[in-house]
Amino acid sequence: MEEIKENPIYPDMKAEIHLSAFVDQESIKADKWNLEAAKKRTERLKEIIEKIGLPTISKVGEEGHVAAFFIVQHSDFDVEFQKRYLEMMKSAPSEEVNKRYTAFLEDRTRVNTGRLQVYGTQFYKNEKGVWGPRPMIDPKNIETRRKEVGLEPFLLYKQLWDKPPDEKH
Repeated sequence: MEEIKENPIYPDMKAEIHLSAFVDQESIKADKWNLEAAKKRTERLKEIIEKIGLPTISKVGEEGHVAAFFIVQHSDFDVEFQKRYLEMMKSAPSEEVNKRYTAFLEDRTRVNTGRLQVYGTQFYKNEKGVWGPRPMIDPKNIETRRKEVGLEPFLLYKQLWDKPPDEKH
């Protein structure tokens, strides 16, 4: 597989998407996430998609592609958009999308539509305040599925959720 160089076709879109995702991530870290601001970021990403299609690696670079994913991942208020974006990711050439983030969005959309997750990426805080994984299909084979998409072993990932919020990635 030939590696796509970091020379995006749309560097201006890459910068805009990256800045938008940065604001999103920082607001979450500061516990100041704002639904209306998130909706505006999602609507702007939809406009970008209308203009350039899926923000793939060749179009907006790896950084821009991942940044777009974060905006979509945090668009739980628009599950239909998340599902459409996931389908675009799945139908794109494999070198154009990061499989790891496709797996995260697969789990997110499944959880958001009441289905079991596949890769064990989605967690929730229970009534005792302890983080745990949302229900998943075939837990015995989780490691095989995670490895296929480049995710770290489940137990290592779970340890991230065991840390205080300021120490999480």
